[in-house]
Amino acid sequence: MHEAPASLPDMNSPSVMAGRLRRHLGGVEAYANGSLEFEDEAPRPTDKPRHMQRRYYETLLTHIRRAEYQLRCFILWLAAILIEKAQANPEFMNALIGTSQVNSLEGGLCNPNGLPDQTQNEPNSFAWKQELELRSLTVATPHIGGFNVTTPVFKTARGHSGAARIKAFRPDPLSLVDASYLVARMARLPRILARADQMAERLARRAVLSAFYRESRAEAENNKNSAVNALYREGAVNNRHPLSGERDWGEGLLTLSVAQARAGPPNPLWFQPLQHWLPPEELWASSEDEDERADLNWLHLMAVSALTRAGFAPGEAPTAHLPDLSRFEPPSPPIIRTP
Repeated sequence: MHEAPASLPDMNSPSVMAGRLRRHLGGVEAYANGSLEFEDEAPRPTDKPRHMQRRYYETLLTHIRRAEYQLRCFILWLAAILIEKAQANPEFMNALIGTSQVNSLEGGLCNPNGLPDQTQNEPNSFAWKQELELRSLTVATPHIGGFNVTTPVFKTARGHSGAARIKAFRPDPLSLVDASYLVARMARLPRILARADQMAERLARRAVLSAFYRESRAEAENNKNSAVNALYREGAVNNRHPLSGERDWGEGLLTLSVAQARAGPPNPLWFQPLQHWLPPEELWASSEDEDERADLNWLHLMAVSALTRAGFAPGEAPTAHLPDLSRFEPPSPPIIRTP
C-alpha cells in the first residue's frame, strides 16, 4: 500500500498547495524542453520552438490537460473558501460584492456621471484590423484564448452521414508536427497560477450574486418552492444596484415556463468532472510521480468538499446510480381468498 507523502497534512494551506503546483508545472515544462526540436538556423532556439514528434506531442498534451485540471480544482477550492468566509462574516460579504463596483470604476477614465469617457481618439476599423494582423504576425506564440475554470465537458455527437467513410492509416508517431499551440498553452499555466486568487475572487463574487445562491438560501430558510421566487427577485433586482437593498416586487417580473420553474437557475460553479469522487483516470495515470497523483486526488476531493459546504455542490453523475432491476424480479404471489 502506497504511503502518503510527508507533507500531506500541510496541503490544507492554499499557499503550500500553490508551491506544489508550481513544482508540477516545472515538470511539464522540463518534459516539453526535452522533446522540442529546433532548426539550426534559428538565432534563439529557446524563443522559437519548432516541431515535435507526434508521440511526444500527444504525451505533452495530456500533461498540460492534467495541469489545467489541477488549476481548475485549485481555483474552485479557493472560491469556495471565500464563499464560506463570506457566509460567516457579513462585512466580508459586503466587501466581496462591493469589489465589482470598485473594479468597474477603476478600469478606465470615467466622467462624473459614471459613464466611460468617449473623448479619447479610437482607431478606425481599418487601422485596428491592421494592428491585429501585425500582432498576430509578430507574436511568439499563437493566440489560444482565455482560461475558463468552469468549462463544461462537451462531447461531440456522432452522426451517421451518407458519405462514405474515408479509410486512413494511423498517423506516424515519429512524424514532426507543429508544437506552437502546445507551447503557448503551456506558457499560460504559470500565469494562471500567479493570479489564481484573483480568478477565485471573481468566481466567488459571481456565485454569491447569482440566482442559484439566492434560491438555495431562500429554500434553506423557508423550505418552500423558491425557484420561481428567486427568478422573480432576479428580474426585480436587474434594474438596480445589488447592494441597494430596495426591491420592487411589482417590476421586472419574468415570464417563466414550467420547465424553467422546475429546473431552477444553473449552478455558476458547476464543473462536470467533480460529480465523481475521483479525478479522470486518464489524467491520473498520465503522471508517474506518486506525489503529483496524491495532489491531484487531494485537489479533487477538496474542491468537491468545499463546494458542497458552500452550497454549490456539483451533484451526482447520472451514471452513478445502480440500474433499476425491479423488472427482473418475480411477480408477487397470488392472493387466495377463502369464502
